[in-house]
Amino acid sequence: MKFVTYNIQFGVGRDTRTSLDRIARTVNGADVIALQEVTRAWPHASSGDQPQQLAELLKGYHWVYGPSVNIPHPDAVTDSVSHGARQQFGNMLLSRTPIVASRVYPLPRQVTPDIPRVALEGTITTPTSGLLRVYSVHLAYKVEAERAAQVQTLVDLHQRAWGRESHITPLPAGPSVEVPAIPRNTLVMGDFNMQRSEPAYQVMLGATEHSFSDVWVAAGNDPNTGVTMPANPETETWTDSYLDYGFLSTRLNNKIVSAHIDNDADGSDHQPVWFEINL
Repeated sequence: MKFVTYNIQFGVGRDTRTSLDRIARTVNGADVIALQEVTRAWPHASSGDQPQQLAELLKGYHWVYGPSVNIPHPDAVTDSVSHGARQQFGNMLLSRTPIVASRVYPLPRQVTPDIPRVALEGTITTPTSGLLRVYSVHLAYKVEAERAAQVQTLVDLHQRAWGRESHITPLPAGPSVEVPAIPRNTLVMGDFNMQRSEPAYQVMLGATEHSFSDVWVAAGNDPNTGVTMPANPETETWTDSYLDYGFLSTRLNNKIVSAHIDNDADGSDHQPVWFEINL
């Protein structure tokens, strides 16, 4: 299976042009797509509904969206355009196969000038490895301690996965609603805003049977190579950085085939990262 993660920066490329068409062209062909910085009516009511637009461009994909910011649009004058649309900023998952369950988990937030963050979870069925939890995440970038707390939450979510099915019986008495299992097998993708030198990176790797592997490294790449956010003084990005990751359950390490960065993509200030995993 082919997976890709891409922080699309609202669809604004390095040329300052907004184009969701080139975002869709860049990620089309993956089995599962994790996107970050996907918006509705942001920064303007006329900015449109990007999750819906991307879903229309990427025909044949199932999708879910999880906003970390969800507020009324402050410009009442534009309500005739927005029809009461809320400003939203968040993460998106798209899958060629049905997303059988989805949840949105708020991530810890400290008293910092950063925005709220969430982890968007989707459960899919893989051809040979059963159910897989896939996350699209976008972590804090201004304060390392806040980012570290968010990483710990992701690790805790993974370690608490029980791998059993459950059900809900609505009241008054009605037919039981089957809830898919929360599987142990997990792939977390997204913009972590994290360097491998940070303690949080080692927390993500862990040292238990429910730990993660850095797919880029496990695929045989040098951990000191790869740039997912090229330096750009115009946006105060002073150095080339590797900020976008895929972390896979260590029990699936033998399934990892390859990982590469699409250095030709120009639809954002980040570069998309692709992972091929035999699932």
